Amino acid sequence: MLSPRNIWRFIKRQEHVFKVNMIRAALQNFAESLLSQYQSVYISLLGATASEIGLIGSLRGLTTTLIAPLVGWLVDKHGLRTTFSIATFIMIWGSLFFALASSWEMIIPAFFLFYLGLNMAIIACPVVCGSTLRDEERATGRGICDTLTATPRLVGPLVAAYLISLLGGMNVRGIRPLYYLQALILLVNLILVLKTFDEPRIRKVLRIRMGLVRSIKMVFEKGVAMKRWIIFDSLSKIPHYVASSIYVPLFAAKVKGADQYVLGIMGTSLVVAPLLLSIPIGRWADRIGRKRVIYFLVAVYCASLIMLVYAPNAQFLIISAILQGFSEVLAVVRGAMTAELVPPYLLGSTHGVLGFFRGLNSLIVPIIAGIIWDALGPVHVFTFIIATQILGVLLLLTVPETLHRS
Repeated sequence: MLSPRNIWRFIKRQEHVFKVNMIRAALQNFAESLLSQYQSVYISLLGATASEIGLIGSLRGLTTTLIAPLVGWLVDKHGLRTTFSIATFIMIWGSLFFALASSWEMIIPAFFLFYLGLNMAIIACPVVCGSTLRDEERATGRGICDTLTATPRLVGPLVAAYLISLLGGMNVRGIRPLYYLQALILLVNLILVLKTFDEPRIRKVLRIRMGLVRSIKMVFEKGVAMKRWIIFDSLSKIPHYVASSIYVPLFAAKVKGADQYVLGIMGTSLVVAPLLLSIPIGRWADRIGRKRVIYFLVAVYCASLIMLVYAPNAQFLIISAILQGFSEVLAVVRGAMTAELVPPYLLGSTHGVLGFFRGLNSLIVPIIAGIIWDALGPVHVFTFIIATQILGVLLLLTVPETLHRS
C-alpha cells in the first residue's frame, strides 16, 4: 500500500498541469457537494412532483448530448485551459439562476446551465490523467487524484447541513443561500484556471488538426471495441446521474423519513469509499486487470441499493450510502481503461463521444425512473437501476482486457 510519503513523491514527479487540475477538481467537487443531497429536495419544495424532478434531471443528459462531441473536439483542438475556463464560467451562472428561482419551472434554465458547465468539465478532466500518466501507473495515479480531490466531498454535505440549520431548516429559505456560496467558490476556481493552468506536454505536440466529424470517425476507426465500450460506459454512469443525485436522497427523505442531518451524513458517506479505496483499487486494477475489479465494484453497488430499500433505520441508510460510493470508485478503473482503448491524441474526442452517449442515456433514464416511481412505486426504481448494471457487466465480458504491463 502506498504511504503518504510515496503518494507525495508520485504527485511531485508529475507534470505541473496534473497538480493544478487536482486543486481545480477539489474546488469543483466541494462546490457541487454542497447541494448534492439537497437539490432534489429544493426542487420538490418549489412545487415539483417526482416525475417533474425526473424530467428536470433529464436536462443533464440533454446538455451532455448536445455538447459532448463538441467539447471533446474543443479539448483536442483548442486545449484544456480554454475548455475548463468556459465550463466554470457557465457553472457560475447556473448557480446564480438556482439561487434566484421562485418556482420549479425557473429551475429549468438553472439546471441546464449548471450541468452544461459541469458536464464540460467532467468530459475534459480525464484527459489530464490520460495524457500525463504512464499505462502501468494510470489506474494508481487516477486513484490518487480521485482520493485527494474527493476529500472536499466529505466536508461539503456536512457544511451544508450546518448552514441549512442556521438559515431556517430544510426549506427553500434554508437551502437557497447555499447556491450563492457555490457561485463564489466556482469564481475562485475560474481565477485559478485562468492564471495557473497549462497544457500537458504530450498534447502540445499531438494537437489534432482535423475537424469535428473526422475526429469522431477516427475514434471508432482507431479505438478498440468502442461500440461495446460506449454502451457499458453509459450504463455504468446511471448510478451517478440518476440514483445518487436524484432518487436516493428523495427516497431517503420521502420514504424513509431522513432529515437534513441524515441526508448530509449520507452525502458525506458517499465519499468514504472513493476517499479510502481509490488508491488501493487503482493499484489492484494495475495488478490483476481492469475488468475483474469492475465486476467486484458493480456487485457491491447493487448490494448497496438492496440495503437502501430494506433499511430499517438511519444507520442502515448511512451504511448503504457508504457502499454506494463503490460506484464512484469505478470511475478510476473505467478512466484508465478508456485511455488504453484509443491513441493519446484522440482522448478528448473519445471522452466527447462517450459523453454524447452518456447524455442520451441520462436524458431518457431519469424520465423512465420518474414514471416508475409514480406508477409502480419508489422501490421499483432501484430494481430498474440494478438491472441496468447487470446488463453492463454482461456486455463488458465481450470487451478485451487492456492492462499490458511493460
